[in-house]
Amino acid sequence: MGLVWMLSPPPSVRSQPAAAVVPEFEVDAVARRGPGESLATRVDVYVRIPYERLRFVNSISGFTADYQVTVEALAREGDRLTSVPVETRVWDGSARVVAFRDTREAKASAFTTQSLALRPGVYQLSVQVEDRNAAQTYVRDLTIRVRDFNRPTAISDLTLVDDYDRQTLNFVPRTDGVVSTDEERFEVFFEAYTGRAGRYLLRHTVSRLQRDNGPETAGLSRAIVSSAGAEVVATGTDDVSLGSGLSQHVSPITLDDPRVGSYVLTMSIEDGTGAVLDEASVAFSVRWSGLEAATQNLELAISQLEYIAKKKDIAYILEAPTESERSARFRAFWDRRDPSPGTRRNEMMEEYYYRVNYANRRYGTSEDGWKTDRGFVMVRFGEPDYIERKPHSFDYEPYEIWVYQRLGRQFVFVDKTGFGDYQLLVPVWDERTRLY
Repeated sequence: MGLVWMLSPPPSVRSQPAAAVVPEFEVDAVARRGPGESLATRVDVYVRIPYERLRFVNSISGFTADYQVTVEALAREGDRLTSVPVETRVWDGSARVVAFRDTREAKASAFTTQSLALRPGVYQLSVQVEDRNAAQTYVRDLTIRVRDFNRPTAISDLTLVDDYDRQTLNFVPRTDGVVSTDEERFEVFFEAYTGRAGRYLLRHTVSRLQRDNGPETAGLSRAIVSSAGAEVVATGTDDVSLGSGLSQHVSPITLDDPRVGSYVLTMSIEDGTGAVLDEASVAFSVRWSGLEAATQNLELAISQLEYIAKKKDIAYILEAPTESERSARFRAFWDRRDPSPGTRRNEMMEEYYYRVNYANRRYGTSEDGWKTDRGFVMVRFGEPDYIERKPHSFDYEPYEIWVYQRLGRQFVFVDKTGFGDYQLLVPVWDERTRLY
């Protein structure tokens, strides 16, 4: 059975072609209160450049990559941008390794940061990285909203952290804004500014905005982050005693059985009466970490292509004379469908096997979950926008209605046996599945 791939796009954070979502480098910007009595806000710009995107040349001490970073801040008013940057920073950086093989390490990267001084408002940051050895330039735009921290009580922007030194108070941010499904706990860094000492309540809420695993929204925009109408998946509070002035915090965030999708984390600071004094939000994504395990059994992984590949494609892979050739054909099949060629990830392959895995965990009965009717719809269309469930009664068997508002479709499953074997009432192509 061939599959018309249905991968729901994330909420748009800026207009751009789909292929441009995957960057050559990662960038994030975090606003904090400026020094002293300054009305300007300090905006820390973090840039992480994968080694595989830099050209290393032989040097006396090993291999060196040299680059230059330029950041320009343009003020935004609606859809209009100022023609002249209100702030510009240019700085040089380099990365050095002993052995050439270290330049190919998948997770190795150069990390650099600089600060801007910006008044409250909305800005577009244009970030340019020039590889000096390759004469290659990469550019990314980042839209940010700089909040006003000059108030009695305020909270800085939130930053997901990779590492944090509690002695020096230095931290390494997650510039990609991604949490893995095998992480049930991660940490977020922020600053609190209080005009008077006392007891305060720090409250956090995590809301799931979007299902599926499209290109991540985290890190692309801090200008518009809203959790209105989203599913709240985690909450927590911390009763703290704060002195007057600045205090730094690293709060643990726990997600039970995190599912792939886009999320918003909101942190608020409240007084003793429960009044919210200030709050900040940040978008992040949960990415599936199980692709390698899911494709380790090559024969099974090939059989699971049933919903996306033609029969002749599967036959071609299976007819390979050797195991290595079969593996190569399998990889070639997915390479042709990679939305971001040249990067480490194949988002479509990752999403497909995540859906298969999800179906196996949720809908398995006497057979694997992906082979059931609910598993088929899950793999083909992803998670529904919502599910209406009706238990058994004297008038009808148990049934579920899966509603895909974004696709204008709904699918009805009926458990005729009473053992959880839900069957699709009408085929997915039937016009009766249309909502309107």
